[in-house]
Amino acid sequence: MSLVRWDPMLQVDDMQARVAGLLGAGFPAGIAAAPIAVDVYETPEAYLVQAALPAIRAQDVQVEMRATELVIRANRLADAPEGATPLLRELVNGEFTRAITFPLPVAREEVSASFADGRLSVRLPKAPEARPRLIEVQAES
Repeated sequence: MSLVRWDPMLQVDDMQARVAGLLGAGFPAGIAAAPIAVDVYETPEAYLVQAALPAIRAQDVQVEMRATELVIRANRLADAPEGATPLLRELVNGEFTRAITFPLPVAREEVSASFADGRLSVRLPKAPEARPRLIEVQAES
């Protein structure tokens, strides 16, 4: 008798395949959600966020700053060729939201964002009171 390690995702994939069979061209196996993938960096002066938004237009992206939370919203519209029947759909359409909370206050009025080649770049300068400050030590004579 051999032991086989149980993988719960195999059952989820099987269930998705069965539902897809019932619905025709339904859900691609193994795809449960389409979160916005991000990289977040920190420098002494700012936070830097890069978000991957493939197949999304710049006008369909919204960036909002709330206190110490950055909210990114994007909307991918279905763009299948007219009269074509999808055989496989891995690019999920609809609205996506990603919120990132930062540990230090951000200078909200100085936040900037740019979008090129499916990549959103956001620069969030730290508030002056949150930036490191070098204190000069005075020598007493």
